[in-house]
Amino acid sequence: MRAGLPTLALGLALAANACDKPDAPAEAPAAPALELAFAGCAATRPDLVCELSPDTQLTVWARAVADAGDRAPASAPASAIVLKLHTGHADDKRPEHEHADGGEHSAPAPAPMDGGLQWRLRGQPGRELIVRAHPSGHPEASTEIRIELRAAPADPVLTRAHELRRAGELSEAATVVNEAAAADSESDEGDADSATRDARRLAFAARLELALGRREQAARALEASRQRTAALGLVSQSVQDASALAWLNIDQWSDFAGARAVLDQAAAHLDEYPEGRAHLPYYYALLALESGDLRSALDQLDASATWSQRLALPHLRSAGDLLRARISHRTGRHQEAAATLARLQAVPEQDPCTRANVGATAAWVALFQREAAPHAAPSSNPIPLLEEALALFSGPCENPAEQANAQVSLALAELHAGRPQQAEARLAAARAIEVSLSVRVQLWMSDVEIRVARAAGRPTQALRLAQALEQRAEAAAAPEMLWRALLGQADALEDLGRLDEAVAADTRAEAVLATEALRVPVDAGRDSFLAQREQGAIAQIRRLLAVGRTRAAMDAARRARRRTIEALHVARRLAAIDPAARRRWEQAVGAYRREREALDAEAANDWQLSSDRLAQVRAERGERRRRIDRALDEAVTVLALRRDDATALRAPAPGELLIAVHPAPRDSGRWYVFAASPNADSDAAVTVHTVGEPAALLERFDDALAHAERVTLLPYGEVWDIDLHARPWRGQPLIASRPVAYALDLPPLEAGAPPSDSILLVGDPTGDLPAARAEAASLAERLAPTRDLVRLSGDQATGAEVRDALGRATLFYYAGHGRFDGWDSHLPLAQGGRLRIGDILALPRVPDQVVLSGCETARRQTQAVPESLGIAQAFLAAGATQVIAAVRPVDDALAAALDPLRRAPSDGDDGDDGGPEPTGTGAGALGDSADLVAGLQRAQRRLIRTHTQADWPAFRVLIR
Repeated sequence: MRAGLPTLALGLALAANACDKPDAPAEAPAAPALELAFAGCAATRPDLVCELSPDTQLTVWARAVADAGDRAPASAPASAIVLKLHTGHADDKRPEHEHADGGEHSAPAPAPMDGGLQWRLRGQPGRELIVRAHPSGHPEASTEIRIELRAAPADPVLTRAHELRRAGELSEAATVVNEAAAADSESDEGDADSATRDARRLAFAARLELALGRREQAARALEASRQRTAALGLVSQSVQDASALAWLNIDQWSDFAGARAVLDQAAAHLDEYPEGRAHLPYYYALLALESGDLRSALDQLDASATWSQRLALPHLRSAGDLLRARISHRTGRHQEAAATLARLQAVPEQDPCTRANVGATAAWVALFQREAAPHAAPSSNPIPLLEEALALFSGPCENPAEQANAQVSLALAELHAGRPQQAEARLAAARAIEVSLSVRVQLWMSDVEIRVARAAGRPTQALRLAQALEQRAEAAAAPEMLWRALLGQADALEDLGRLDEAVAADTRAEAVLATEALRVPVDAGRDSFLAQREQGAIAQIRRLLAVGRTRAAMDAARRARRRTIEALHVARRLAAIDPAARRRWEQAVGAYRREREALDAEAANDWQLSSDRLAQVRAERGERRRRIDRALDEAVTVLALRRDDATALRAPAPGELLIAVHPAPRDSGRWYVFAASPNADSDAAVTVHTVGEPAALLERFDDALAHAERVTLLPYGEVWDIDLHARPWRGQPLIASRPVAYALDLPPLEAGAPPSDSILLVGDPTGDLPAARAEAASLAERLAPTRDLVRLSGDQATGAEVRDALGRATLFYYAGHGRFDGWDSHLPLAQGGRLRIGDILALPRVPDQVVLSGCETARRQTQAVPESLGIAQAFLAAGATQVIAAVRPVDDALAAALDPLRRAPSDGDDGDDGGPEPTGTGAGALGDSADLVAGLQRAQRRLIRTHTQADWPAFRVLIR
């Protein structure tokens, strides 16, 4: 189970007795609780003992809370926090040196910090820090926490070893510690002091093993040190050992379950080691990131950043920001990642390795901005960043493997700049470095070589290189590079004028996507895989159109769009699984990654093998590949996903016009727009136009629209943000004459019969939208006589109640606020509750139809990947078939006036009769499957007449 970060609330005092006044007895206010943390100790022991090294700088943060059950900060007038220093021995409790009354040993003035106060002071052994809180004007009703300051015991061996380590002489430092340990083993010392000294030396030796790259030895030493220091009460050292051991499990062995077990054990000691509140969340974030749970990683980084700021730990904050930038990059938010990295680059006095890693990451982000959008300007020029990183990796932070990485990245940057000869020189420099390159880097080098050959006008060489890469990728079971190899073959074949063969290579590349799409959240290399998919789809569509296969081109556009949405579903679903499922997920992903890494090690020398030998090797590795597949199947099972790509695409229904939009090559600045009518089983039945302005696409399909009874739109990227249903067609908005729906184009889910045919109505759960409250009341009055209605209004609509009722409803109607906040978009509920996107995806069942009468409930994250999930899209991904929602803020009165459930009248008007909604039967909550589509059309036709200045186009129907 992912450990929470326990709040440290210590020393809750009993309220003092009130003064006994016969004429006006008054009860003294209760003593507040204190939330406190401190950092800077050389070691922390139980009972808040802080051991100090010479010249230790301490940071103390404290906040008063109203009572033991309330962790909100007390209001400023009601509580005061006073820091007092006591000199002398810890047993001497005389208060003569407390500074509250102007004593001579006053503490420095505190600074306001995050609802509390922060002190920075130099620690002095033999004193106590006393933090006291009391209600203003009532010092007798106080709470205090005491921190005992002791001098850390001196150890000449560790002093000398630290000196050698700072000088870069790691082996010599290890020798000093190991020789002392050998001598200690022959002595008769057995007292507590010597045991503590030996434990500290063991902990230091473990870190030296880690710095020297001896990871197996480091792990054994860390485990021994973790247990020994815990037994001796060296709490801080034990937690730090656990953090280092968790890092090894995550980064080196992909043992995610083992890492979580170690971290959870350490988290139990955070009350005794409050500085760990900043450190442990960083490692939990690393665990979540590497196991694919980006949402949880961000939550943990937020916690680490909060405590790093409170405790003045800037280096830890920078490390967290670097992880945050990697997450932004992986989710397509390149500008956000670049901004974070720019701030890190501006941090003064960075050590060489940190600066090199930050610069290399910033360059990688800029490179992949170009990979995802070749003709867009990147956030920064990657070449100077990479050259500086290369110099650092070659000098003060020497790392041959990172030197090779930097050279390969520089080759890609030169290629982007149109300099293939310089790119070839960079690749040659990478090969000249004496280091064993990982399989991933080797395969990535081969991919860059293919592109260099094409850019240099050597398509035959590019084809040969791509075919060789295909063999190596298959032998290494590297699906993302297999896909890249097939895409490279298609590009080279097109260069050679062999277009039909290029299309065949595209088809094989798409088959890799079909079987491997769900592997992306658990695999390394997912950055490049995701960045390249859109460009691969564009090239495939262009080539299919060039050979006259219009229907196949439209299908390719639809499948590319679907896969992006389904990948987002995987990421969001993962963020919401319960602790037991998370443990299974981490075990499965860890097993998958370990098998992958073992296969990578076996494949490290594949580049030396002949084609015939490669084919033989691939067959010999069949059992390992099967173990990889079994682990992946287990991971997919945990998330209740289908591993197949469900490539079958539904055909247009009778009377339906299906319009799909997909970007054309980015340098053209244009869009492909496809239209398919029923019986679109041939290329002649699919029409395609290339347009510069998607909003003008209706005029291209005038005749098809005239013959359609219903229009279904499949937008892409920024086209989602265009109100196509409100665009003029033949003198009036399209919605005025045709029902219009926006489709995710997802495959249908196999759903059992609903437990009831009921409506869940949630009205104004936050109690501040009168029109929403009236809207829900009016709807309940109309529907209650004929339908099974569950109504939750105001304080009744808590998170638990709403989530429970959703599983039994066939229609969910929500009238209230909508909050857009990227990944944290949600529906606010009563008592501070929220229905977040992850909550929706985690529900075992969702209603078939949903009406979200609130702001921004269909808004998408426009600065991320081409497709993203808002609240409405999450309901559809979880199994709903139709959702009415708004793409931007809407007026409370307009939302209430929409009323899409108003019954269709029998006399042919637009539904102004105000009669009750008819009962529904069958699959739809209100009757047939088009009810919400037709209902919104009626509502918007009415609003066109009655609310001419209103933003009625903000609402739309989304279908699965």
